[in-house]
Amino acid sequence: MSSVAPARPTQCVSLLATSTRKALAASGFMMLGFVILHLAGNFLAFAGSTTFNAYARSIRELGAPVFGEGALLVAVRVALATTLAVHVVAHLVLQRQPSQAPAATRSVRVPPWFATLPLSVLQATGGVIALFLVLHLAQLTIGAAHPAFIREDPYQNMIVALRFWPVAIAYVLAAAAVGVHLLAGTWTGMASLGLVGPRTERLVGIVARSVALVVAVGMSAVPVAAVLGVLK
Repeated sequence: MSSVAPARPTQCVSLLATSTRKALAASGFMMLGFVILHLAGNFLAFAGSTTFNAYARSIRELGAPVFGEGALLVAVRVALATTLAVHVVAHLVLQRQPSQAPAATRSVRVPPWFATLPLSVLQATGGVIALFLVLHLAQLTIGAAHPAFIREDPYQNMIVALRFWPVAIAYVLAAAAVGVHLLAGTWTGMASLGLVGPRTERLVGIVARSVALVVAVGMSAVPVAAVLGVLK
């Protein structure tokens, strides 16, 4: 009779690390998709208060009248919070594993410099992003940290908050942190999903740079325009 040999401890550790990297990458790309959609909506601010407020209202009414007003929005927020939790937990699990680059990364002779950034850089930028998220929600979603919050006027809420230059600077710094995080995360995430190899590494490098730059500049555009008086 043949028997299946039990998996060796090193094989189990390697399998766990591979699965965790994929979870980290998948959750990261899911959040990136939301960030891009959120940026697209934010750019409607340049079309004026009427357009922006109509956009914000359409999000609150998403799914109505089949679902109650705001029900789908709450579901999306719960899904995003869950995705963020998966991302953080996967990172913490990987920290406890022996250091080993993804197989796709090892197949590349010379990974780009941003793919080998120290873990401390990703942790620092992740911390900045977390603090920014708390500030953003407190100001423009809950209104707890806003001097004159009006639920039915999201445009004015945004302008009032961002015209205070320390807040605008905080948003720009957060945008830079997101850019750095994405620069490394996009490349290593695609490597973890097996999308980086000798034939694709150049393209992936271009994609990583482009995504990081577009998101960082896009996140900075509205706060800079508000503090300079372009948006009124």
